[in-house]
Amino acid sequence: MENFTEVLMKWHKRHNNREMLWKGEKDPYKIWLSGLSEVFLQQTRVAQGRQYYTNFIKKYPTIFQPFTSSSLFIPRTIGTG
Repeated sequence: MENFTEVLMKWHKRHNNREMLWKGEKDPYKIWLSGLSEVFLQQTRVAQGRQYYTNFIKKYPTIFQPFTSSSLFIPRTIGTG
């Protein structure tokens, strides 16, 4: 009998094969940002969410930049505000 994880992974391979920039990512920072991307996708189209993710990575390439940035309002700097 298959366990829940196996069933879910099979479903994912069959039905959820949309290409996303953060799928298959190995960089822990970018994986963490994928959670942020999920928030973007609740409010936007996927194409726009990809743009926000890409802009954020370009502006803040490591986990330290967002916290040391002089920008007081990060969403505006990546086009979401």
